[in-house]
Amino acid sequence: MDSILLAAALSLAESAAPRSAGSTTARLCEAVLDHLEQRIAEPLEPPADWQRPAELGCRCQYCRDLSRFLASPSESTWQLKAVQDVRSHVEQRIQLDQCDLDRTTNKLGRPYTLICTKNQASSERRVRQREQDLADRERLMPLNRV
Repeated sequence: MDSILLAAALSLAESAAPRSAGSTTARLCEAVLDHLEQRIAEPLEPPADWQRPAELGCRCQYCRDLSRFLASPSESTWQLKAVQDVRSHVEQRIQLDQCDLDRTTNKLGRPYTLICTKNQASSERRVRQREQDLADRERLMPLNRV
């Protein structure tokens, strides 16, 4: 919706082409505005505890351990002492699955330790998305008033 239809509606909103009620342009605008309104209506609240979405695209032992950590409402930090290949795999899963985690590597001792600390990245992304949705809605409103 956002990458194609919202972009098209915004482009049409900025053009000076004549529009009429019930036109394809007006219907497109209505659909996009409905989409934006639904997303704007979603609550914007930071997490109440340390629990984060825990669905990962891998089920290996290390990713299951990470998933358990993400699901925990009381743990804010997790450490994985493992060889480079394992640490790299877990870091790739964290990136691919957009986990709300900051990562550092403690290089004291061998093997090194991956340290994961929960953050509020998803909540912050939703706040930025809300701001963008409000701005896009304002840009589309004149097109919807035809």
